[in-house]
Amino acid sequence: MPGPGSKKQSQRTKGNTKPSSSSEAAKLLAEAGTAPTGFIGFGTLSTPPAYVPASEGFDDGESSLDPDFRMVLRKVMKRDSTTKVKALQEVTALFREKDEELVKGVLPFWPRNYNKLANDVDYRVREAAQQALNALAIRMKKNLAPHLKSIMGCWLLSQCDTYPTVASAAQQAFQTAFPPAKQINAISFCKSEICEYLMDNLLKQTPLTLSDPKSTEKEDMENKYNRVLTSSLLAFRKLLTSLTSEQIQDLTGQLDQLLSDPKLWKHGKSSILSVRAGMFNFLAGVCQSCPDIANQHSKKISPYILHNLDEKDPVICPAVWEAALSLVNFVENCWKDISVEKAFWPKFRNFLANGCHGNACYVAADLLPFISKVPVGILGENNRFYEEFLSYFKQGLSKDQVQSSLSELSALTKAFMECSHFILKSCVKFKESSSFAKDVFLEQVYPVVQSSLVEEKSNLSKTSLYGMMGKLSTSIDMADIMDSYVGEFWTTLSDDVTVTMETMRDKSGIFFVDRLVHFVKCLVYPDVVVKTKSDTRVKFSTIGSKVEPSIQYSGNKVELTQSTKKFVEKLVLKSFGIAYHEKRKEYLHLFASLIELHPSETMLQEVISLCNEEKQSDQSNSSYFVFEICLPWLDQSQSSEENELNPEELISVLITFIPLLEKEDVLSLLIKLTQMLKSIRSFHCLFEKVLSAHRNRPGIKQWLGSQDLAVRLSDMAKSICHKSMQDSDMSEDEIQHGWNVITLVLSADGESVPQEAVETILATVLQSLKQIRDSPEAQKMDVAVRFVSIAMQSFFYHSKDCLRLPVATELLLMLFAISIERLNISEETASLAENAWNSGIGKVVKETGGLMHDGNVLSKAVEIVKCKLKHVQSFSGYDNLYGAVKRLLSAVKENLPCTDGNPNPVVASLMQQLYVITDVSAQTLNFTMVRRDLSYLDEPRVAGSSGVSMVSAMFTALYDAHLLYSNIEGASNTKTDEDVTECALTETEKDVLLLVIQTSSVLHIWTEEDRKTSSFPDVSMTTSQVNDLLTKIFQLVSIEDQKQLLTTALDSCTSKSYLWPLSLSTMLKYLSQNVEFTLSFDSLMDRCVELTEGCIQMLQACMAHLDIGSCTALSELMVARLLSCPKDAACSANGGFGALAVLNSSLRRTAKESLPDLLKAALSQIVTWRDEDPDLLLLDCRLSDVKPSHMLINTEMAVFLNTLVCQISRELSDKDWDFILCTTVSLIQTIEMSSSSILFSPLIENFVCAITELFAAIADCIQNKLPQAITVYPPNLKTEWDEFFSDSAYSVLLLVFHELIGSDEKSDPTKSKPSTITNGCRHLVLRSMGNALRYCPKQYLLDHKLPPCLRAEELSPLPDALQSLINHLCTYLTSTESSVQLTGFNLLLRVIPEVSQHYKDKDSTESKAEENTVRSPPQGMMDVMKASSLVVHDLVQDLPLGHTLGVAPHTEENRWCLSHLLVWEIVLQLFKNAPDELRQEYAGYLREHEYLDTVMFHLLRLMPTNPTQSYFQFPEQLDPKDDILSIQQLACGVYYHTLEIMPALARQWWKDQDRKTAGHVDRFTSKYVSPMLCTGEIKSVNVNDTSLQNITIKTRPATREVIATYALEEVSIEIVITLPPNYPLGNINVTSEKKVGVSAAQWDKWLLQLNIFLQHQNGSIIDGLRIWKRNIDKRFDGVDDCMICFSVLHSTNFQLPRMVCKTCKKKFHSACLYKWFQTSHNSTCPLCRNLF
Repeated sequence: MPGPGSKKQSQRTKGNTKPSSSSEAAKLLAEAGTAPTGFIGFGTLSTPPAYVPASEGFDDGESSLDPDFRMVLRKVMKRDSTTKVKALQEVTALFREKDEELVKGVLPFWPRNYNKLANDVDYRVREAAQQALNALAIRMKKNLAPHLKSIMGCWLLSQCDTYPTVASAAQQAFQTAFPPAKQINAISFCKSEICEYLMDNLLKQTPLTLSDPKSTEKEDMENKYNRVLTSSLLAFRKLLTSLTSEQIQDLTGQLDQLLSDPKLWKHGKSSILSVRAGMFNFLAGVCQSCPDIANQHSKKISPYILHNLDEKDPVICPAVWEAALSLVNFVENCWKDISVEKAFWPKFRNFLANGCHGNACYVAADLLPFISKVPVGILGENNRFYEEFLSYFKQGLSKDQVQSSLSELSALTKAFMECSHFILKSCVKFKESSSFAKDVFLEQVYPVVQSSLVEEKSNLSKTSLYGMMGKLSTSIDMADIMDSYVGEFWTTLSDDVTVTMETMRDKSGIFFVDRLVHFVKCLVYPDVVVKTKSDTRVKFSTIGSKVEPSIQYSGNKVELTQSTKKFVEKLVLKSFGIAYHEKRKEYLHLFASLIELHPSETMLQEVISLCNEEKQSDQSNSSYFVFEICLPWLDQSQSSEENELNPEELISVLITFIPLLEKEDVLSLLIKLTQMLKSIRSFHCLFEKVLSAHRNRPGIKQWLGSQDLAVRLSDMAKSICHKSMQDSDMSEDEIQHGWNVITLVLSADGESVPQEAVETILATVLQSLKQIRDSPEAQKMDVAVRFVSIAMQSFFYHSKDCLRLPVATELLLMLFAISIERLNISEETASLAENAWNSGIGKVVKETGGLMHDGNVLSKAVEIVKCKLKHVQSFSGYDNLYGAVKRLLSAVKENLPCTDGNPNPVVASLMQQLYVITDVSAQTLNFTMVRRDLSYLDEPRVAGSSGVSMVSAMFTALYDAHLLYSNIEGASNTKTDEDVTECALTETEKDVLLLVIQTSSVLHIWTEEDRKTSSFPDVSMTTSQVNDLLTKIFQLVSIEDQKQLLTTALDSCTSKSYLWPLSLSTMLKYLSQNVEFTLSFDSLMDRCVELTEGCIQMLQACMAHLDIGSCTALSELMVARLLSCPKDAACSANGGFGALAVLNSSLRRTAKESLPDLLKAALSQIVTWRDEDPDLLLLDCRLSDVKPSHMLINTEMAVFLNTLVCQISRELSDKDWDFILCTTVSLIQTIEMSSSSILFSPLIENFVCAITELFAAIADCIQNKLPQAITVYPPNLKTEWDEFFSDSAYSVLLLVFHELIGSDEKSDPTKSKPSTITNGCRHLVLRSMGNALRYCPKQYLLDHKLPPCLRAEELSPLPDALQSLINHLCTYLTSTESSVQLTGFNLLLRVIPEVSQHYKDKDSTESKAEENTVRSPPQGMMDVMKASSLVVHDLVQDLPLGHTLGVAPHTEENRWCLSHLLVWEIVLQLFKNAPDELRQEYAGYLREHEYLDTVMFHLLRLMPTNPTQSYFQFPEQLDPKDDILSIQQLACGVYYHTLEIMPALARQWWKDQDRKTAGHVDRFTSKYVSPMLCTGEIKSVNVNDTSLQNITIKTRPATREVIATYALEEVSIEIVITLPPNYPLGNINVTSEKKVGVSAAQWDKWLLQLNIFLQHQNGSIIDGLRIWKRNIDKRFDGVDDCMICFSVLHSTNFQLPRMVCKTCKKKFHSACLYKWFQTSHNSTCPLCRNLF
């Protein structure tokens, strides 16, 4: 208890009425009447911090407020920000969900909460408050009006919040509440309250009053205060700018009060940047909206703004200049209220001289409007202000920081030129300032232009300076007063440039030439656009790295003034002189660029004179210059290796003068150039410039059609194609230019380039592409196809009648084929090829209408598609092909005229051509019939194959299905009637649909037979898509067409292919998805008056779609046929065989009450046949010699007997059972005689499957059903089965099964035809036999007749027969067939107890002195364990913890994972069945070889991350018929058994893991496994155990406790065993509550021993208690303790002390003694120290 002086509140005593919280205090005051409205919150305006009252309704007892709102409104007043945010989110949800009346009840309480939350320290709370307000505004709308004045001030403040998302949320809420037209009215309605609220924030509030000092940090209070100040200033401006001048009049007094208050101006000097920026924004708003008030307070406003123009911070600077512009525009007397010389001008010139302090992008545009308002004489007479303004401005332009930023420099340059232009215009307007204008032009503007050209470091040339200079010179030159000044400007600039050209003789002059070219072009095109390339990537700047701007010369060409023309002409002459005499390439570039702008005869005369040559009198200047000067110069530049001149520049000059030449001269010039130019690059330059600029000139037309050009183009095409598609020394640049020329030729229309030349080039390209297509080098193929595609697309697009050339058509088709194949080309290149042939197809369709006929482009394209479809082997390849077909159809449709919703006949004809109709193989039908989907028929009916591969058939079916669906869907979409969505099919489409259905049926069987889904993943994807498409197609097909399709399928079943019953079954599956579909039983019966083979399978295919009544009637009809069938017709289709086959199918859906009579009647007929014809059953014969019909009737009889046993086994008589058992066992003996022929005949496989399944059904009935109802079965049935029937049958089955496993490669010596072994049928046989063998008793396994399988190196105490059996069964675990693996596992489980018993018997006969510490399980198991561990480890070693390995069924991965898990489960069961001592020896071996570590590593990556409880329930036996056994589920079961059977090993393994692994295992085990293990352990304790006499056990499942009481005479001990939550990983806790008759020391010793036994023994709690009891019993029996561990039983191997010292006669455990010798490093007795 705190003392009297303690600050802590003392504990409240009984009767103390002082409430413990403010809410309780408010409640008591309200109840007492002292607070009539209750305590609600703090005030936020002029009152000091205090509670303010709200409505009475907030009282819990009387409030009408919704309880949810009441609760959440209390939450929002909590101190924690996260709590507030969550509460506000709840408020928002309630505003949206609650009824409007309930939300309206919140309105009285909302303003106070909102005003507080909207100013919270945490931005998340403020944003959530605005979102809640938005939700409230959506629901309440006009109901918000009465409370608007109380929240509008804070609302407007929030819209100006410094945090963007908060401001945005507040603005969104405001726009939601008020339409744009009413927003101003809303603000005007509350303007007085808003003004009062904002003035209170600015003038009265402090950091302490805005926040609660007790719950808010000092820093947070300061930040909140500064934010509120900033937002208040911005909100004040928003208020002023939103209101009209009349509305502002009402606020004049408050504004005057605010501007007069010193505290406001104190905020203007704040060190917080945002507050000062807000102050300038506020003053700008005052000047714009209230100029009268601003004039009244000009003495404070003007100095504050104009004396701070040199602000450097980018936060404040834009606000300062906005305020300055507002001031000088609206406050006329501002200049009188400032100190110009001492404050304004020093700050302003400093701002200019420093390049606006890096803020030019924001404020440079404000300089011109600002100086336009500055009085000219502010600094005295003679325009001193303008002069100094430009001087300091020019100084700022030269600053390094300005030059380094192109955006800053561009903004300042533009502002400088605009200001100069303004000042010069002012000078022109006032003629007395003409001398000053000269100074501006020559002393201010000229140095900037001159430095931009000459100074290399200057970046002014990259700005808009030159374009603005062009505009400036043009506009100023129009004034007569400026003529002399402008002329002097250009003369001076020309002289300086000429001098610079003379002085710059090295490569550094290149920049100068480029700038001159840019400068002159800007004079001609003043509307130049200079853009800087933006790069948003983050990167480090490097020395010398520059951002090069992009320049676009656009707009109208401007006629240069005389002075400007002279400047340009002087540059032309000077550049030509240097280029011609000194061979300088940069000046040749300058000359070519300038002469191109304005070529003239007069200028050429001066140029010729510079060459010291005289031209002939009859030759024009241009002709002489071209032929006598330029051509020789060009020839020289090509021949001289040391010449650096660029031929392309000379070519450009020559092309420039073509308009000045005569027609004959033009032709002569171009022919000479064609013959002269050696470089492909130069020829490309010539050809491109001629075609782009002067294509239609007479001389050029003749040149384009000349033989010289055609020869040059042909030779160049051959060279380029050859060198670009083969290794050559030609550079990539030359090859690119060559292909550019080819593209230009092909893109020119037929009038420009002769068709013969185009055809020659196309033939060359085609031949080269054919050669490279067969090349294995991918890079060459990609390059070649890319070039050809670009060229051909241009050709198809531009050329008329392009596809009348056969070579063009062939090229188009080749590109079409390449885009389908996509071999050795990139996606980009494939896209280019598609674009090319798309253009060509579109041209064809437009020109020919797309009519299909033999030999045209579309027909050939269809042939290519069909050819490529046959060779598709992957889904990606199919995607490419079908994508090309879709684009082909799209190209045809887009270029055909609209048909007003009707199908276009051209498209319909193309679709019919695109369908592919082909047969599929029947090789899967055997598997279908062996699996009993349909009854097996005569072999000739199922033989044969179409020769089409299943992969090809699969993709063909998908292709046809895609085409069908797209066509039907397109036709459905074009129907005008909205209610009609079904479409009629053409006959071709019906045939195609039937073929797709047939192929789909075969594919489904094929994937199951060969199990391709995992080894060939595309199969699963393809078959799934085919099924989806068929479902969609049948939804669109009309009812009438569906009926016709069904009729065709039914007819075909009886008259056509053997595959039609499968197709019918598949079709019925899709038809039955329509709820209105019904299958007429009567119509089926009309077709089956006579049972043919087709009728049998047709009925079986329809069986699943008939109702139970129809199936029952069919069963009755078939039984009647059987009863009337004589023995001679038993094997015929229309006799016994057919009726029995149909009956076996119909019985599955026959009414249960009719089954007994029908089955017994049919059985009696079969018995009659047997009695009349004993040879009917295949007894003692070779199946390969039996007729098919004879074998088929036996198969159907076996299937019938199987149904009999499964359905009515309790109603069978003793005679019936005798017939069934004798028949079954006899037929199994027949199987033994024909074992070598089983896998070579589907008929025999079908027979074997039926017999073994019958045997399995009998064994299951006798083993599982008979014990449950033994009185209803014949009394001697079990005995006869065990003594007479099962022994021989199981022996035969096991032997045959073993032979079949190893007979994959064997051939049948009795058959001359090739082997017909199929994996699917073999799998069915092995699966059926494995299912039968899993019921085999242990004794029959031990008496097996398998061949010996022993190993010389294996020393085993097991009998040879048992050892051979184990070795055989272990090899089954690694079989490629999962059914064989599961069968081997089931049989091993049967014999595992026998293995443990033999080891136990051996140990009892061995010498007691020989003790083993480790023992290996049978070597065959460990060999499988090692082999499977290696494979599984390779699969999971790179998989991180927490991820699960996906194992697809029927793969090698699945095989080895299954083998690994099964063999480890066998080891676990061996471990479980072993006695305690042997179990510890096994544990030692597993620990020594780290098998547990390996297995646990694998299990953690094979188990799913979130398994269900059922995953951990491992079945007693695994069904071999389960083809898709879940590896993940099996891994969970094995993990559960590992922890259950080896808890000590698992616990030690877990403790040895790293922290991450241990944590993951702990979480997983505690969540999924431990609860089940604890429940199982506690349940097992309740089972009585005779070995636990004198021990009474009770359990407490809820607390995971076991209480064991040991009582013997006067000794009574009670112990409590508590299992940890993560059992068995955690330690088991053992405590004692009662002990009588035992000393404390002895008891502690026993308790420790029990703890050790429970922690270190690998068994259950019962096992631990049993060992502990044995230890105590031995102690009472007088057995001496081991003198090392002082225990009777060893703590790990539970052995007695057997090692005796010959001297002192004391006994020791062998393990203890071995550890003693090892640690003490000698072999003396621990007691007497004599040698042991």
